[in-house]
Amino acid sequence: MKIRKVFLIALIFCSSFAVAQESKVEYQKFVKKFIDNIKSDNKEALGDWVVYPLKRDYPLPDVANKTDFVKRYAEIFDATLRNEIIKSTPAKGWNDMGLRGIMLNHGSIWLDIDGRLTAVNYQSKAETELRNKLIASQKKSLDPSIAFFQTPICILETSEFKIRIDNLGNNNYRYASWSIKKK
Repeated sequence: MKIRKVFLIALIFCSSFAVAQESKVEYQKFVKKFIDNIKSDNKEALGDWVVYPLKRDYPLPDVANKTDFVKRYAEIFDATLRNEIIKSTPAKGWNDMGLRGIMLNHGSIWLDIDGRLTAVNYQSKAETELRNKLIASQKKSLDPSIAFFQTPICILETSEFKIRIDNLGNNNYRYASWSIKKK
């Protein structure tokens, strides 16, 4: 009886291991296609495989659609990120994270289980500069009482209020709200 249980457990363990290896081979096809499109700067093909909107670090605007992606491609995929992707191989650098998808290195790029681009957690120098300009612009336009913050988290609007959440640094966050009718 004990031998049967041990054999059954070993069989279950081995079958789940075999399934995991099959998915690894499957995701390598997607990754290879992604790497090839980056190598050839095939923005159009990459744009077809993006899950929109592609989120960017606030206050940078999200990439809304394929046209926007093609326009901002060089801004998002700068030489540093492109080299990181090009130097990788489907077997080296990319990790299958199960239902969460496939990630490059420590999550700088995420593809879903169908091979579609879901996240770029890398910020190029151009995006960093643009983000800093947008933050500086926000600080100038705000009332001096709330114009000090490290980074903005989000701005929300309801039917009656404008809500702003900012990171003040050292794990301190500020919630500010005012009437939608006022500046």
